[in-house]
Amino acid sequence: MLHTENGEALAMTEQRRARLGSYLLWIACLAAGAAAVSTLPGLLEADASTRMVETWHTCGLAVFSALFAVLARNPQAPMGLWLAVISHKAALTILAVVYSVQGDTAGAGAVIVSDGALTALLLAAFRLTRGSATQALRARRSDQR
Repeated sequence: MLHTENGEALAMTEQRRARLGSYLLWIACLAAGAAAVSTLPGLLEADASTRMVETWHTCGLAVFSALFAVLARNPQAPMGLWLAVISHKAALTILAVVYSVQGDTAGAGAVIVSDGALTALLLAAFRLTRGSATQALRARRSDQR
């Protein structure tokens, strides 16, 4: 791609990357929201021994849907928010792998797939939105030299 002196081509590429990253975050938002809705029957049918766990699960999915929406709307949100959501999803994936190897935890395989894919999606969105801003800053600094 040819770059103009004022960086128009670079800016367009950055905009496209940021837009793609935002789209990925909206997909995560919708997926988490749909997952929250899908847990409602289990929550409503839960007995006293599992009601609190089901409530926590449903509310957690709803909160993550909201967090993904915040990031999609504002990818330049504080780095700590990015770190929190990516770390949470990566930790769930790693623990599910451990539990799967042990062979004694129902649902571990589903978590490996869902949270593993979500971790990859979040890392890609981070790279597209925040990583591209870092690259642009570096490019501007090198142009100033």
